[in-house]
Amino acid sequence: MAASTASYSRAAAAEKTVGRVAEDIERLEQFVARFRYKKSKAKQAQAKLTQIGRLEQERSRAAEELGFKGGQAKVKLEVQK
Repeated sequence: MAASTASYSRAAAAEKTVGRVAEDIERLEQFVARFRYKKSKAKQAQAKLTQIGRLEQERSRAAEELGFKGGQAKVKLEVQK
């Protein structure tokens, strides 16, 4: 039971991370679209693009964990006599 609960907790955390990161990426992309060509904000926009790249990596790791937790885990059982 404890392993199942831990697995569920990790999957829930990964799902929450995917959602949060998607919202962050959308917000940052809107900033970049508004200020990319404005001279006073171009440097900030470039930094946001770098941040988007890092967030996409984090989102893909969380999505991989969700895919792995979809019931494909191997379980080893021991029988006691």
